[in-house]
Amino acid sequence: MLRFTSLITTCLLLHGCTDTEEATKDETNEPEAPTETEEPEITEPEEPSLLTLAEQGVLLESQRWSSAVIRAQIENDTITGVVEYAENWDGEPTYCQTELELTGELSETLCEDLDFSDWCFGFTVELVEDLQECVFFIEDTSFNLADPDVVGFVSYVESATFEDGSTVSNQVEYGFMGENVAAYTAEEDWTFDPQNVVLDMGSYGQSIPNLYSVCDDEQNLSSTEIYISETAQQGTVACDSWEPIADVWTVDLQAGQVLSASLDTQADGVEMRLIFVDPTGCLIDDIWPEAPCSSGAEDCPSLNYPVTTDGQYQLIVTSDWCSGFDEIEYSIDAMVE
Repeated sequence: MLRFTSLITTCLLLHGCTDTEEATKDETNEPEAPTETEEPEITEPEEPSLLTLAEQGVLLESQRWSSAVIRAQIENDTITGVVEYAENWDGEPTYCQTELELTGELSETLCEDLDFSDWCFGFTVELVEDLQECVFFIEDTSFNLADPDVVGFVSYVESATFEDGSTVSNQVEYGFMGENVAAYTAEEDWTFDPQNVVLDMGSYGQSIPNLYSVCDDEQNLSSTEIYISETAQQGTVACDSWEPIADVWTVDLQAGQVLSASLDTQADGVEMRLIFVDPTGCLIDDIWPEAPCSSGAEDCPSLNYPVTTDGQYQLIVTSDWCSGFDEIEYSIDAMVE
C-alpha cells in the first residue's frame, strides 16, 4: 500500500499529472476521424456563338422604276409608233431615257379573254439605239424586251352591256400578254383618234436586293423546329416595309456539316425574314416561316442546311411585315452537327 502511494507521489512530483489528466491523455491520443468536404461544383464553359454581326442597319433592297408612254397611229390593220421609255432608281435622276419603235397588227384571237372588244392590236417593240445603261426589266413598260414571249396589246369597245345590266362606253384596255402572264389597264370615256393614240403605261417598280444576288441555286430549306439556345445572339432591326433595313450575320461552315439556324421574336403581330446567302453572294433561300415564334402569334423562319462548300455564309435578318412597331427585338442562333 505504501509503495502504491509513493508511485503516485512520484508522478505528481515529476510530471504534475493526475489520474484524471492521464485518462484524458489516453482518450485524446486516438486518431481524429477525417472531416468530409464538399466537391467543388464544375461549371461547363459556354460555347461561343457561331454567329458574328458583320453589318447592322443596312438597306436590304432598292427600288428601280420604269415608265412608258405609247404614241401611235392606227391605219387599216396596222399600228405603228414609239414608246417613250425611261428608268430610274427610287429618288434618283433618270439614268436611261430612250424611244422604242412599236409595230403591230390587228388580231382576232389575242383579246379573246377580254369581256368586250370591237378591235384588238398586238404589238412588239425594238430598240432605236442600244443604250447599255438601260435594263428593260419589266414587261409592263418594255414588253418583249423584258420577255421575248410577251406581246403588248391595245383593245377598244365603243359600248357594251354586262349581264348585270351595267354598261361601258368608249373603253380602251392596254397592257401585255404572255404564255403564263398578263396585265392590263382599262379606261372609260377614252377619245379614240386613230392618228393620235396616246396610252400612258404608268410607272412600275421592282425591288433589287443590295446584299445578295439571285442565282440559279435557290433551295427550300425551311424547318418547323426552332433552334434558340441560352447563348443566342440578340438584335434590334427597324420596321420599315418601304425601305427594309437589315442586319447581316456571318457563320463559317465546312463541307459535311449540317447547319441549323433560327430567327425568333417575342413581338406580337410581326413577320420576320431570314435570308440565307452562300459564300459567293448568291441567294440560297429566303426562308419561309414555319417554326413557332416565342410570341405564339406568328411563325418564325428556321432552316436546316447540309453544307457542301467551305466558306463564310450570311444570315440576313429583316422585318417582312409589322404593325405598330418602329423596331423589333429578335434572337438568332445557329448550331452545326
